[in-house]
Amino acid sequence: MWKADDVIPAGNKDGSDKGTPVLVTGAAGFVGSHVSRAILRAGRKVVATDLAAALPAHVTAGLDLQPPRYVRGDLLEDDVLSSILHECGGALDVVHTAAVIRFSQLAGSLGEARPAGQDFLRSFAVNASTPCLLGVRLHEAGVLRRFVHVSTRAVFGGGPPSADPVGEDEPLRPAGVYGSSKAAGELGLLALRDQFGLDLRIARITGVFGPYQGPVSFIGQAADAVLAGKPYDVAAGGDDAYELTYVKDTVRGLVMLLSAEHPAHTYYHVASGSTTTLREVASAFARAEPAAQVDFGSGHDAGASGRAPLQVQRAEAELGFTARWALDEALRDYLEVERSGDYGTEAFDPPNTPVLATDEGS
Repeated sequence: MWKADDVIPAGNKDGSDKGTPVLVTGAAGFVGSHVSRAILRAGRKVVATDLAAALPAHVTAGLDLQPPRYVRGDLLEDDVLSSILHECGGALDVVHTAAVIRFSQLAGSLGEARPAGQDFLRSFAVNASTPCLLGVRLHEAGVLRRFVHVSTRAVFGGGPPSADPVGEDEPLRPAGVYGSSKAAGELGLLALRDQFGLDLRIARITGVFGPYQGPVSFIGQAADAVLAGKPYDVAAGGDDAYELTYVKDTVRGLVMLLSAEHPAHTYYHVASGSTTTLREVASAFARAEPAAQVDFGSGHDAGASGRAPLQVQRAEAELGFTARWALDEALRDYLEVERSGDYGTEAFDPPNTPVLATDEGS
């Protein structure tokens, strides 16, 4: 069995304040909240920060561990950064998940209203400026140890559709405000690394889905409908293919990258490495929940565009990371966690649900 001991440095597994604390930004968000739980579960102290009034309950539900210290506020504000330094009390690691995704590629397909100019500026402030500001301030304070920046496949969003995986070192070709702002954040951090010698690790993630996601993706909308006992159907999009990664795989990979002692590279893709059509997702919903009525329609959605999967061999070879949750298993776990409130299988543990029958029967 894969254990936390395999990737978490020794001396930080007892739930105490021992060892270097981990600052998790965007900790009240979807990915950040799961990352916070995974790090806590591994026994490391977490200092969490976000704009929300409090961390969601699932971060600590069922864990008999010291809860994170929470700093509420905008990372662009000096007093918030000062509070973070006070709470950490010395050297710290960072997992930076905070981001604004309103300008994502799926926004139009999901029916989001066109953002205003002020939303545009906010996206660049958070996605491009915040990681650089955080890196500079923590470096100048002499406390920054490791910095894991969570980026996105959208930095390659402008490339043509292809079945060939996108390598970590391929040129950036971002599309739209979200991809461009995240690419700017990456480039700024690279400059800081070269100028100040930061221990920087950049993880690109994509298609993350799972409990507590909410209706921010097609899978999230479909899952909410299934949980409410309602059908979910859209007119078109069943043939659109996306690279999907279950959130418990994603956070396991991020913690492995955080804990790697001397990674050989800066960039790692933490993803599944393959694409799945929404038609296949609908079939997986039916296998995970026989009563589910999910139909993503036929053909392609006008607001979607083709994309190639991320190349993931580097993370596998150097970190030992591979995505382990099959789609059927992941959807069943997703629905059960949401329905029961029990987090179930932790990110560090292998999937414990049986593989369900395929369409062809097995």
